[in-house]
Amino acid sequence: MRTILTIKHWQLVAVIILPAILFSATSLREIAGSICGLLFLLWIYSIGYLGQKQIRSIGLRPLNLKLFQANVLLLPILMLLNRLPLFSVDQSNTLDLIGIILGLYSAFAAFQVLLFAGKTIAELEYRRQVTLGEYFMNSLQIIVFILGVWTLQPRINRQFEETI
Repeated sequence: MRTILTIKHWQLVAVIILPAILFSATSLREIAGSICGLLFLLWIYSIGYLGQKQIRSIGLRPLNLKLFQANVLLLPILMLLNRLPLFSVDQSNTLDLIGIILGLYSAFAAFQVLLFAGKTIAELEYRRQVTLGEYFMNSLQIIVFILGVWTLQPRINRQFEETI
C-alpha cells in the first residue's frame, strides 16, 4: 500500500488512467475500467489508512477509520449491485425503494471516503485538526483525479517518504 503513495504522479496516472484509455475501444473496456477503479480506490484507501496511522503517531485525534474501511469495501459491492437488473424500472415498489436506499448510501459512502482522504492529507500537512475549508480542495483534487493528481501526489509523496 505504501508503494502507491510513494510513486511519482505520472506513474500513478499511467497505472490508473492509461489502461482505461487504451482499452476503451475494445471488448475489455469493462474489465480495464473495473481494474482502474479498484486501483483508484486502493490509492484512496492507502491515503486514509496509512495517513491515520501517521496521525495517531504524531498525537492527533484519528478519524473514524472503521466507517472509512467499511465504505471503501462497500463501494465496489454497491456498484456491482447497481449493475444487476434487479433494480429496473418495471419492478415492484419494494425493489425500487431498496434501489433508492442503496443509491443514497452509495453517494454517502463516496463522499465520506473522498472527504476522509482529503482531511487526512490536510492533517498530515498542517499537523493539527483542520476545518472543511482547509481540506475541501484536497478532496476536490481527488474527485478530479486527472487534474488534481499532478499537485496532490507530490505532496502525498513528501508525507509518506518521511516515514520510510
